[in-house]
Amino acid sequence: MPSTCATSSALPELEDFDDTLAGVLQVADGPPVTLTISWSSAISTSSRGVTGTDGAVCLVGPDMWTLSELRWARAGAAETLEPIGPAEGADLGYRAASEHFIGCLREEREPDVTVADGLAALEVSLALKRPSPWSRA
Repeated sequence: MPSTCATSSALPELEDFDDTLAGVLQVADGPPVTLTISWSSAISTSSRGVTGTDGAVCLVGPDMWTLSELRWARAGAAETLEPIGPAEGADLGYRAASEHFIGCLREEREPDVTVADGLAALEVSLALKRPSPWSRA
């Protein structure tokens, strides 16, 4: 999986700790994927989204751990905004993921996310950390 990545730290006291990543991954038989990730910001806000040729979707919140709205639009259409209640937006799905995992253990069933899915996610992370001409030494 070819990639290009640059990382940096915006916090002088954490000079060796990367808090910002910008990367491009080339997906096999697909378009390139651009990632921009940072938890370092002077304002308290958060957004996570996906933009494609047919539209975009974004989860927005007042801080890193809380979501308050879902925004989406198809290409050429008006944007739709749907508020997310405090119960749904407070844990970013961590509670649901934990409950699913515990249920799989108790009921001796396979989880929705497989070992292969986990390995694929790890492969993406490792691809982004491989040295590129723009990576920090």
